[in-house]
Amino acid sequence: MWQWQAKGAPLVAVMGSTPVLPSYFQLGVPKNSAHPNVSKLFVGFMTSKDAQAILEKNDFRTSHLVDGTIMAKYLKQNRVQLQEAKDSIAFYLQGEDSGLEFKEELTKMLKQ
Repeated sequence: MWQWQAKGAPLVAVMGSTPVLPSYFQLGVPKNSAHPNVSKLFVGFMTSKDAQAILEKNDFRTSHLVDGTIMAKYLKQNRVQLQEAKDSIAFYLQGEDSGLEFKEELTKMLKQ
């Protein structure tokens, strides 16, 4: 949306729910990583303003968790209330079947 707005397209974001469900860009370092220290540096870099500028330029998105990004500014200017991460996780843990599948999948990922 941001790229088209910059070109003059009359687009606005419409929030589908209140509070809004945030999207998280997730990174992690597997326990068996060949180069764990380099991996940790990369994860740290991705939370920097420089990395967010690269994402914005090439992927037209940024993290709302990094101050100064286009998404953080948008949320602040429009006073958008985001759903807490713990509430998002609680949603996935609702219901016996989906909750168990989520727990199993998360456990597998954390053990790698």
